[in-house]
Amino acid sequence: MLKSEAINALLGILVEPALKNDHGLEPIGQPSLVGTVDDIAGSFKPGEDLELIVKCDVWPDIAWKDAAEGQESPYTVIMKRHR
Repeated sequence: MLKSEAINALLGILVEPALKNDHGLEPIGQPSLVGTVDDIAGSFKPGEDLELIVKCDVWPDIAWKDAAEGQESPYTVIMKRHR
C-alpha cells in the first residue's frame, strides 16, 4: 500500500515534466497511468529503474499553408468570405 501511494504521488510530480522536457509533448489535461498502481508497485524493486507507461492527449501539430506566389493567403480569403 505504501508503494502504491508513493507511485501516485510521483505521478503528479514527475510525469508531466518528463513528457514536456524529455519528449517535447504538451499534454492536455492530466496524463493517466496505463495499468494499475498496484501492479506497478508489485513489480517495483528498490534500486532499480521504474518504468511507467502513461497516456495523454496532446495538442496537434498544425502546418499552415503558404500562399502561392502572387496570391493572397488562403486564410485571408476565408476571413473575407465570412464577414
